[in-house]
Amino acid sequence: MAYVAIDTPASTSSPSELKTPPYIFSNEWSSTTPANLGHAAPEDITAAPQEKSDHHIPHIPQVPLITKPGPITPSDLTRLISHCAHPTHGSTRLIEMLLSLHPDPQTPTYHAALRALAVHPSPFLLHDILSQMSERWISVSPSGRHDVAVCLIRNTQLEEALEYIEDMENQNVAVKGWLYDMLLYSLLLHHELDEATRLLRHRISTGAGGDININTYYLLFDAACERLHYPAITLIWTRQVRADAEAVKPTAGHCLSVLRTAARNADVALAEQAMQLLNKRGIVLGIPHYELLLDAHVGVIKSLGRPEAKTEAARQSVRMLEKAVRVIVAMGKAGLTVTRNSTRNFLSCLTQDERSLEIVARALEHTHTTGSAVPVAAVDTLLEGYIHFAGLSGPVDTGTAKAWLDKALALYRRIHILCQTSPGIYTFNVLLNGCVMVGNAKSEAMYLAREMVAIAMRPNAVTYDRLVLVCLRGAEGESGAAATEQGEEEEDRYAHEDAFRYLQEMEGKGWIPRAGTLKEMVETCARAGDERAWELLEKMRQAGYETKDLRAWLEDKMEEFL
Repeated sequence: MAYVAIDTPASTSSPSELKTPPYIFSNEWSSTTPANLGHAAPEDITAAPQEKSDHHIPHIPQVPLITKPGPITPSDLTRLISHCAHPTHGSTRLIEMLLSLHPDPQTPTYHAALRALAVHPSPFLLHDILSQMSERWISVSPSGRHDVAVCLIRNTQLEEALEYIEDMENQNVAVKGWLYDMLLYSLLLHHELDEATRLLRHRISTGAGGDININTYYLLFDAACERLHYPAITLIWTRQVRADAEAVKPTAGHCLSVLRTAARNADVALAEQAMQLLNKRGIVLGIPHYELLLDAHVGVIKSLGRPEAKTEAARQSVRMLEKAVRVIVAMGKAGLTVTRNSTRNFLSCLTQDERSLEIVARALEHTHTTGSAVPVAAVDTLLEGYIHFAGLSGPVDTGTAKAWLDKALALYRRIHILCQTSPGIYTFNVLLNGCVMVGNAKSEAMYLAREMVAIAMRPNAVTYDRLVLVCLRGAEGESGAAATEQGEEEEDRYAHEDAFRYLQEMEGKGWIPRAGTLKEMVETCARAGDERAWELLEKMRQAGYETKDLRAWLEDKMEEFL
């Protein structure tokens, strides 16, 4: 039985001039080769053993061609190239060399080559084949177009593949669903979630490729949840989670990713639906779930900014603020401990518009009237909002700053009613910080100190630090505006002494004030001519604070009193 060797160089002569191969397969191979290659199984096509040569001829696989003698015909070449579509026995080089065996390949031969290239992709050979087909006015069949698209996809030429499939659709070529699935998988493999989502949305809207397999939805949904991709999540959630009974069933991990995505994109409806689904499945909702739901509301409020009164945006802002308060209250009802960490984002939206504070205050009062307890963290957040605006006014406009502090103290006096529990140390620290910002609020600070003693609240280092600053910046105020210059000095020294008393208590508990607080004490002592400024400076040095510049300033300042 005769064989043709595929390492025969391409000839420009006629088929009749093609010569026999310089070698023949072994008898063992010949005995197992089918009589007709048209019925040969792909596994029968194997490579001939490599033989060493002085001329170092590279090994080229040998393929049984046909049993009849004579030149190779186009049909023989087509059958031979068709076997190159085998995943292990075919190769790009084999396809290229087989095509060179005949000077005039026909349409079936080119399409067989396209089919083989879908298995063994090569962008250069694909370009050559398509160019030859175009030069010979050979059109590519629908199945051939699918092979071309597969070759592009497997070459990771995804943009070209998208354009090619779009061109197929424009020419009314029915694109198979498996080709869309293959392209979508490749897009996801290369993290092209935007294009994958656009492709799936196109299939849904046009019905291209027939019914979409449920696994395709799961594939995109998994990738979207992993990367928190909002468009893909909303597409699948709307069509497959909510609409269909036989649809995608998200896991608890999916729902948590959906919550995170909703929080990032201020989609309150999506966040609420994810929470409802988790609750329906009996999953215990924790702090992370509620915090993400709260963040979604905060995102909407921030996006609205400072809307004009009596507009739709203003009404929506009010609704979102009230719903955000309800989320915080729901956390408390669920038995969860609401901390200030859970309300940081909520505070940030309160400080962008002072009108938000009054809306939240009314919402807290309404919560109390319905019989629900308000978490202390919610009141603390509102107090921080008041203190924020007090700090903005500060010493420049003491009247406005004092008004904000008075609102904060009025809310504090109702905390036992609203929360049905005692305030925490953080509540007092927030209010004392307001006293520091106002600048002349020592009497208010002493009121808070008495309140702490009354409810046996243990102070912390921050509490003492704030009290020291209040005593440095404010006076008792009992001397009146008509005090003499000598009287004012005595009053300052009295406040000065209270600061040292709190410092002594603080050091007795093993705490050290912040560097800024000690620096302010040094400056106050220096202005009063108090020699204890040097002791404070030494404490700063021992605590590891930088004292070089302050020491130089203190030496100059103390010389004025000598």
